Amino acid sequence: MTQQVNADQESASREGRGRIPRNPLPTMKFEETLRLPKSVAEYGLDGEIKRLTLFKELSLSPESGPSRTLVTNSGKYGLTAGGNHAVSLSVTDKGRVALDTDGASRKALEMRFHLAIGQFEPFNTIYEKLKDKPFQEGLVLKDELG
Repeated sequence: MTQQVNADQESASREGRGRIPRNPLPTMKFEETLRLPKSVAEYGLDGEIKRLTLFKELSLSPESGPSRTLVTNSGKYGLTAGGNHAVSLSVTDKGRVALDTDGASRKALEMRFHLAIGQFEPFNTIYEKLKDKPFQEGLVLKDELG
């Protein structure tokens, strides 16, 4: 009887629940994620390429965990459009600015800052708190992120 009550409570508590919300924050370093939009721009036509073609060119499995993580994080940063089930991946307008290395370096750096830190409240809060203080990156950031 007790087992049935617990099962009913568990079932009832699951009702009305939708999908588990995903973490909106990227889980890879911004600089590591730049590999994807750079590759899309290099191998694609007008900043767009079929996802399977790109991963073949990079000698990576499109369905591997690291490849999926790369696509997901590039999208979270706003560098690329198209997810793990998309036919094609493309570089976003902001991604193009961030990748620009021809004379507009200040503009590219500002866009990189915005995409990597400024658009994410937790990252921006930590930046504002620590920007004028010397610190050891790994230790302090781990403490700040909890």
